[in-house]
Amino acid sequence: MTYFITAAADYIRPWLFAETLVPGYVHSVYRGAVNLVFDYHFAALQPEASPMSPITLSAGFPLEDLNVAANTPVQIGEGKVRFERGPVIEAAPETATVPTLMRRTPLSFSAMEARIKAVFDACTDPGMGFYPLFAEPCESRDLITSAMKTTLEDAETAFRCGKWEPFAETLTGLAGLGQGLTPSGDDFLCGMFAGFNSAGGLKGSHPAKAALIAASDAMCRRTHPLSASFITCAAEGYVSQTVRALLGNPEQGFDVNAMAEKIQAIGHSSGIDTLCGIMFAYYLLTPALKKI
Repeated sequence: MTYFITAAADYIRPWLFAETLVPGYVHSVYRGAVNLVFDYHFAALQPEASPMSPITLSAGFPLEDLNVAANTPVQIGEGKVRFERGPVIEAAPETATVPTLMRRTPLSFSAMEARIKAVFDACTDPGMGFYPLFAEPCESRDLITSAMKTTLEDAETAFRCGKWEPFAETLTGLAGLGQGLTPSGDDFLCGMFAGFNSAGGLKGSHPAKAALIAASDAMCRRTHPLSASFITCAAEGYVSQTVRALLGNPEQGFDVNAMAEKIQAIGHSSGIDTLCGIMFAYYLLTPALKKI
């Protein structure tokens, strides 16, 4: 049987089509995804129906067929993914390139912040993460959300005082905070990068964004390697296809409820935590969003 990759995110595509094979291994098999690592870069083989991230390679077959486990040697390049003593997955002739690089939003600043808030209001509580800090009424449910709230308050204080390095250092403390392969704190930071990148075309480059980018290596050192790869992508301007649509699609035809469903489909709380990070970035740049 021939296995095919039907789509590749623009961030990871150069690795798939590298002229020489790059060795790596299976990092983990988690919730239907086979996560691969090559020279400290990650790629994720995922079912075609899964939300597209910057490191996604969409598989046009059931991933259970691979029968691979963590630490299995693998190679990528020449349009193929080769597992040691296992199948070879080829890029299909019509393999699509899925754009995940952030684009400038076509909306005004006020229209974008209104969209973000409307999508958040259409989401339901995932029972964990940053959601209760941005909901009405704001509440700290446990020690983790209390720590998150304190961090955001301290970061806002540094931001309002123009202390950019302390601002970024404070937010770095969120890295690795939470459960799973992509903790809530990491998803929130990815949202912060996306928010500043989106707003940048309207409000100009902001020194806080530069400080966050400078702190991204420190953020990555505090968390899991897979989650760190998403922080690196976000710092470079790459986001999930869903977040790109949220921040980049025009007003005409935009469906708030449909977008809320797509946001909530990203992990258990990853999509909403990312949305909260975007909200916080916009809140810092304007008084229109509610105060934490």
